Amino acid sequence: MKVLEPSEEMVLAAESDIPAIGNMAYERMEYPIGLFIQAEMDENILKIGFFVTDILTAGGRRPLYTLFIDKENDCFIGYDYRLKKWTNKMLDKIELPKGVKGDHTWCDLNSRSQIWETLGEEYKKDNVCYGLFHFEEQVRERQKIQKHLKRTTAWDQVMKYVRETPKDWEKWLKRVGITQNYIFYEYSRKKNITGYCTWCEKNVVVNGVKHNRTGKCPNCRHKIQYKAVGRQRMVKSKEETAYLLQTCGDNFVIREFRADVKYDMVAYTKPVYNWRELRRYVFDKDLNEKKFYWGYYHGTEENRWIHGSLNTYNPYCWGNWGYEPRYPGHIYKKSLHGIKNNQLKRSGFHELVRKSETVEPVAYFHRLKQYPYLEQLIKAGLNELAKEIIENNTSVFYKEADSLGHALGIDKFRLNRLRNNHGGKVFLQWLTYEKGFEKVIKDNVIAWFSKWQICPEDLLFVLDRMSPEQIKNYLEKQAKESEKKPKELIGTWQDYLDMALKLGMDVKDPIIYRVRKLEKRHNELVQLMIEKKMDIKAEEIAEKFPGIENVCENLRKYEYSDHTFQIVAPRKIKDILEEGEELQHCIIGKDTYFARMVKQESYLLFLRKKNAPQKPYYTLEVEPDGTVRQKRTYFNRQNPDIKQAEKFLLRWQKQLSRKLNKEDKMLSIKSRDLRKREIEDLREKKVKVNGFGFTGKLLADILEEDLMENAA
Repeated sequence: MKVLEPSEEMVLAAESDIPAIGNMAYERMEYPIGLFIQAEMDENILKIGFFVTDILTAGGRRPLYTLFIDKENDCFIGYDYRLKKWTNKMLDKIELPKGVKGDHTWCDLNSRSQIWETLGEEYKKDNVCYGLFHFEEQVRERQKIQKHLKRTTAWDQVMKYVRETPKDWEKWLKRVGITQNYIFYEYSRKKNITGYCTWCEKNVVVNGVKHNRTGKCPNCRHKIQYKAVGRQRMVKSKEETAYLLQTCGDNFVIREFRADVKYDMVAYTKPVYNWRELRRYVFDKDLNEKKFYWGYYHGTEENRWIHGSLNTYNPYCWGNWGYEPRYPGHIYKKSLHGIKNNQLKRSGFHELVRKSETVEPVAYFHRLKQYPYLEQLIKAGLNELAKEIIENNTSVFYKEADSLGHALGIDKFRLNRLRNNHGGKVFLQWLTYEKGFEKVIKDNVIAWFSKWQICPEDLLFVLDRMSPEQIKNYLEKQAKESEKKPKELIGTWQDYLDMALKLGMDVKDPIIYRVRKLEKRHNELVQLMIEKKMDIKAEEIAEKFPGIENVCENLRKYEYSDHTFQIVAPRKIKDILEEGEELQHCIIGKDTYFARMVKQESYLLFLRKKNAPQKPYYTLEVEPDGTVRQKRTYFNRQNPDIKQAEKFLLRWQKQLSRKLNKEDKMLSIKSRDLRKREIEDLREKKVKVNGFGFTGKLLADILEEDLMENAA
């Protein structure tokens, strides 16, 4: 298209457009006009050029920006000559030169008439820029609605198959869906008082009543709550959930409702019932789900059914918006028989509703898709087991077999026991254990374990010594004495037996494993374990590194002393552990040094002060020839006093060289090679230490600095 050019009238107006500049520093330069508009039609396209004073007065004839409007197709686009590219920005986003505003736009009468004729009188404004901007806003709004219509049309296509609620829906909600009922009474000192029951809607005679106390209506026998008139102005029941299942084309829909009732004490015989539909879940023949919720949709700015999950304000949730939970509710049973979906008919849902007061149907169909055997459990009358699977999202062992009992890992006899005892997952686990145990466990014993959620796996540590009935009786007695739940005592019992085994007690003896006061004895063993911790640890190390005790006994030739220091060799493993416990350095929790001692690669020796031979001072790691690899005191540190001790260590190395035999020298050569190889490997891997005083330092450098080779 031809580029718009300014008219002579526009150029003359620009030459007289002198910017106003104030005397104060904070006052900005501002043009009286600054912005000029020229418009013309070109092949049904309205072209609007935006010119600025600076360009026009400098002799330029190209616009700053050109807006193209196609009214017929209800769209617009712009071209920015500064950036030399097309843009979809609206006028309020176009950056204008300094001092130029759209408030005082100049536009000749012909251009102004052309703009209003093309756009329409509804966009006519005193300021042309504002009128154009208003048109752009309306175009964007219509485009947004058109864009979202594609999405909402698909949603509405599903929703149009949802039927109206049944004729007696409100009546059913009042009688069945809302379960909270009241008896309102006027306070009186008389023994018998006349009250009004909200369920049977009759005046009834009651006695022994108290505000907020629960009871039963003497007429209809429904559960009620007493409310004294005058104690509160308004009574509102809790909001309850109800579900309506209906045919939805070839699919079926689960509709979730919330309902409550309000009573004004001035006219409590005329309650106000409130109910609202919250969500809809549409399931196809393969139980694939589409969920919708009622809410405000910003795309079309209306309240409607929206595809997606319902999130509600939750002050305890990060971001304050969380998923609105579902709750079990009453099912409108009449509609179930009219649903033609075969998947629903075969799902076992009819049997579940028949035997349950409240159901959470959406969760049921989710679990049914995940665990198809749920249908068999429902139809077999295993409602408690099915309920646990639905509510806890758990599963049970199941394999394809000729019967349900074999599929669950039991037999027909035990399947009947599971049904008759209303058993759940734990009951089934005990029946499975019983089948392998080949001895019948009493139903009341299994029921007790089910009550406290104690499964066979929890008791494997003692089931080889006690029968399930003995365990039940023992835990019952201990729970009574300790005032704790049996489930909590199992961990204490197992911990007690583990400690007893480590302390060398005969855990097969009934006096030990069936101790009379479990908690008291457990606490005693904890204290004993603390006292014998070193002995137990020493035994574990001796078992893990056979021969280490012999190595300790042969270290006496490394002992040496003068008037200030002395080197002491450990006599047994416990001595090394006590040294590490006192100094709190890296010997504790590491098997590396014990492994080196067994291979005679290096030994652990103790550097002590002569005047305190029993008090740990420094621990030394030395090679067979006396080369000192490490010398560490409290928390792996080295203090300045080590310099004085190093002179002593040099004298010790010199005298040790005369005691070494041929085997010691061969071991020292091997130890030196291993040490060099280890330091090279640490340097290649760039292993760093982040301990106190060594932050970021290479471990290889620390070991080399600590090294004192035996020069003798």
